[in-house]
Amino acid sequence: MTRVSQVFRIGLVLSLILLATVAHARINKSLVDTRLAAITLTSKMDLDAINQVGGIVDRVVGLRAEAYLTEAAFRELELRGLAVEWIPDLGRQAGLELWERTRD
Repeated sequence: MTRVSQVFRIGLVLSLILLATVAHARINKSLVDTRLAAITLTSKMDLDAINQVGGIVDRVVGLRAEAYLTEAAFRELELRGLAVEWIPDLGRQAGLELWERTRD
């Protein structure tokens, strides 16, 4: 193997690692400051609206979508006429209740 092909292969591997790292950081970064919300769908266009405001659709069951939204995205969907409600984070609530009972 020539030195040029070795350098090329090393550069290619490093580029792929960098690309994977950047893609992973974008995915995680988009979930920052989001909460899970339920959205009642009236058409497939509603899924486009969720994406347009930066929401991340987790799942769709029938006419109900669950998506991770920021506060601003939640308000924007309401302004667009969609029925949106926060889904309680039961794990967080249980942790806060346990904290309140045991903090002293």
